[in-house]
Amino acid sequence: MLRLYRNSVLVLITAALAIFAGSCSRDKDDPFSDNLYLLSAEKVFNIPQAGIINLLTILASAEPGVSGLTQYVEHDVDVWRITYSTTLYGESITASGLVCVPSSPGDYPVLSFQNGTNTEHANAPSVNPGNFSYQLVENVASMGFVVIIPDYPGFGSSDNKAHPYLLKEPTVRAVTDMLEAVREFDTDVALHADLTDDLYLFGYSQGGWATIALHRAVEQGGAAGYTLKGSAAGAGPTDLPAMLEGFMAATTYPMPSYMAYIAHAYKTYNRFTQNYIDIFNEPYASRIPGLFNGTLSTGSINDELTTDVEALLKPAFRSGFSSDPVFAGVKQALTDNGIAPWKTNIPLLLIHGDGDTQVPAAGTISFHDDMIAAGSSSSVVLLEIIPGADHGDGLIPAAVRSLLFLIALTGNR
Repeated sequence: MLRLYRNSVLVLITAALAIFAGSCSRDKDDPFSDNLYLLSAEKVFNIPQAGIINLLTILASAEPGVSGLTQYVEHDVDVWRITYSTTLYGESITASGLVCVPSSPGDYPVLSFQNGTNTEHANAPSVNPGNFSYQLVENVASMGFVVIIPDYPGFGSSDNKAHPYLLKEPTVRAVTDMLEAVREFDTDVALHADLTDDLYLFGYSQGGWATIALHRAVEQGGAAGYTLKGSAAGAGPTDLPAMLEGFMAATTYPMPSYMAYIAHAYKTYNRFTQNYIDIFNEPYASRIPGLFNGTLSTGSINDELTTDVEALLKPAFRSGFSSDPVFAGVKQALTDNGIAPWKTNIPLLLIHGDGDTQVPAAGTISFHDDMIAAGSSSSVVLLEIIPGADHGDGLIPAAVRSLLFLIALTGNR
């Protein structure tokens, strides 16, 4: 759910990234044969500290809050592409992602970034690590973290699989298994970097949803050996049925690709039994299976659908989703993959732009209130609303606020 950046900023950022060195790979006997998770590692580039400061300075011209991060830049960064073992609904697969490591020796906590909606294989983190969507996150390693950026199943080395979009179990598993793999990376590859047990999480949009799901899973023992210190989640759709109901109540919706993406993933992985034609009108129902082959952007997919909600969805589905037993399976699948509130004792920052037309801020506000009602302290679960920000406009401000929040939690900055 990331349709983000100003063209002028992109041009400046691209020019600043001329600092990237050529890729290189390890040349020694296979050190991975005894691993349970890590299968391979290849260094793709190094980012000098001076280049990181230059990048942040340029970005601060468009988003002044970025300047607050510059003071924490202390290291060059090595960016690695890894593959690792995970499972996708019981099937063993090889997943992939990026690991970004400070070049200086030291003890470092892990920060896991969950990226937002992507439909293009060419823009997966490990395939296109120079993509602007990932550059700021890679540079966070210069601030004293080992940063991981999972591709998610369906991208990178697993792009022969359908992406399980907004499906909780395979998303959480792919990230927690990468956390296991980075432990082995620490001992096999980045010998100068010793990982501490401390873990931080952040993400935006789909990544915000994934971050909250991970926060709950890790807090309940889902990443053995790690101690979750805090999370920051921006613009995540925590209540999926409510999000769909809001969409159906509107006359138009700017991102029909999101709804089609959910339907495609849930149908592919048998989360419900309805066919596309039971939910979508023609010609859109017949188009959906061919839209998510990894070659089309969300914008191109939107062009194959329609922003007119009445034209997109079957009248029976719109009127019967909440109460008709015919659609009970669809509603239950969405409920199962939303995130129910719980009592957390670990800091969680929730961020959302109040002008978001794609994932309305009302859902995050309600989730915050529900977390407090479930027993979480208002000093532990925090809410920050960014005035006037739509979904894309909110990304950089949310990322900056997230990083400053997580850096403060380290206690030694």
